[in-house]
Amino acid sequence: QAETEVERPEEREAGPGSDGDTGGYASVEENTGSPVFLIPGRADIPSAERAFRLTIARFTLKPVQESYRIVGAQQRSAHLAVTLKNDRPFPLLAGPVDSYRNSGFTGRGEIGYTPSGANLVVGFGVDRNVRLRREVQTYRESGLFKGKVFRTIIDIEVGNEGGEARSIQVFERIPVSELESVKVRILPETTPGYTEEVEKSGILRWNMSLSSGEKRKIRLAFEVETPSDFKGEIFGR
Repeated sequence: QAETEVERPEEREAGPGSDGDTGGYASVEENTGSPVFLIPGRADIPSAERAFRLTIARFTLKPVQESYRIVGAQQRSAHLAVTLKNDRPFPLLAGPVDSYRNSGFTGRGEIGYTPSGANLVVGFGVDRNVRLRREVQTYRESGLFKGKVFRTIIDIEVGNEGGEARSIQVFERIPVSELESVKVRILPETTPGYTEEVEKSGILRWNMSLSSGEKRKIRLAFEVETPSDFKGEIFGR
């Protein structure tokens, strides 16, 4: 199994290399319909049930955007996410990626197959200076002349306790209905300025920039209306 290493640009300075911009580790053939990395010489791979790292390229990708991402329903921490552009003439292969900052190893993630010229996102660990307070309230209504209504209110407070301004993205999710009899509505008290990450995905994103010591509040309120004979409950979490 071959793995590629991705490093933050301030940790290593390297420009486009020779041999197809792989940094001199391999040449690239693309006349077969998909790129083939040709490594000069011979590589001995042990016969063992474990991954073996074989370098096929080494280069620097400069960041397009850096932001701190918060997905409060999953984790109460902010993760540094760096958007990179693949400026190599070949695609980046899908697979595991180890990330490092000046302080050392920050974690292992995954990247998808990234064509030349496309963007990819790599995570660089948790930033404890971004604080999150999140509270979820749920209500249920029903009556003789209407179905069931499940209402969710999510209140979020984000604070930047670091010494410099930070660009922060807050992600929340609402249910997505594929049934005409089940309706999902975002309520007016929801904090404006959000965008849906992918159309009809139900994933909402708020972008904000917080200076040092600044706090910001966000509210997401939505309701789900179902027929009276609907079994189960549909609340946010």
